Amino acid sequence: MRNKSIVASFASVMVVAIVAGCGNDGETNETNQNHDGENETADQELDSEMKENQEEEKHSESVNNDSDNENESEEERNEAYYESLAVTDDTREVAPEAIEHLELPGIHENTRIYNGTVSPGQMVRFVFPDDEHESGFNYQNALDPHVSDEGHFSVSFSNYDLNDMEQIRFIVSGFLPQEQAFDLPIHPEEEGMAYIPSEADTEELEAAVQEEVELDDIYENTRFYHVQHVVEDVDAVHLEHPEIGFSEDLNLPAADVELENTISTSFDENVLTAGDTLTFYIVAKGVTTLVEKDVQGWTDEEWAVINTIKNETSIDEIVATEPIIVGKTVPHASITITNLNPRNFNTTIEADEEGQFEMDLSGSRDEMDGEAILFSIVDEEGHLATMEVPVQE
Repeated sequence: MRNKSIVASFASVMVVAIVAGCGNDGETNETNQNHDGENETADQELDSEMKENQEEEKHSESVNNDSDNENESEEERNEAYYESLAVTDDTREVAPEAIEHLELPGIHENTRIYNGTVSPGQMVRFVFPDDEHESGFNYQNALDPHVSDEGHFSVSFSNYDLNDMEQIRFIVSGFLPQEQAFDLPIHPEEEGMAYIPSEADTEELEAAVQEEVELDDIYENTRFYHVQHVVEDVDAVHLEHPEIGFSEDLNLPAADVELENTISTSFDENVLTAGDTLTFYIVAKGVTTLVEKDVQGWTDEEWAVINTIKNETSIDEIVATEPIIVGKTVPHASITITNLNPRNFNTTIEADEEGQFEMDLSGSRDEMDGEAILFSIVDEEGHLATMEVPVQE
């Protein structure tokens, strides 16, 4: 009986052990399956992240490539455009140095001021059409603007009628195998194209010019504006005003060194209003510098003084054949005498202590063919009065 009991007990223990063993294997398998699932999920997340990174890298490369392609396309377009304008033949090709820094904006029939850029150290010329020359251009009458050390140039076309031209020849030389010409087409007139600026950064050069510019005040009754020294080495000065528009060059060509860098212009009566802004375009040192001047007004008390000056001024009859000007105004006044139409001379004299003044213009007899003489009278306090006197035959 005891042996049977031992056998039974051993059998029971084996059954329990087997059952227990089966239970542990199930848990182990389940755990292994869970770990396998977690690893698979992590692998999937890593693959997804890697794919996203790869896509971002591809997108970034695509954007950079597109940007590079756009830049390259713009450079290629500019290069192709300038090459299409270049004057070439079997022995003359476009040198890369001629277009490396080249900037030639479009020119219009109403363009008065033009700015561009070449490589530093190069020189430029503008040559205009002339049917009398075999080449079709007058190289003897070339316009050669100043080029800054940085390669910037600015030029006024005021003395040329672009309406009669189909193109202008632009020539660049210096640091080239041979000079290179480009034929620039003249586009139809377009609003806002009187002044063609450069896209290059010329602010520093313009600021240097602006510091040197000297412009006198302008008043609402100013009829004649004359500045003896605008800035050193000025090439041209243009004026823009809502009523006047864009003027021609105001710079006076002068053989007298003392009159160099001088500008002069006249205004019709009542064209200026206090508070107006006049914009001066100053072409000098390879750039165009814009300077604004506000039109000054007078107070009622100042207008009363101005009217007094007019009332106290009398001028004898002016005869074209006997151009001696005699008059009387307020004591010690400054009188500027200007031939308005054509505006071919002006001179300034001082009245004596009694206001008497006299000027012999016999040396300008041939120029006294205008309709009127303008008198600009400034008293000792700076009040300005203006009056016109007709010229008799």
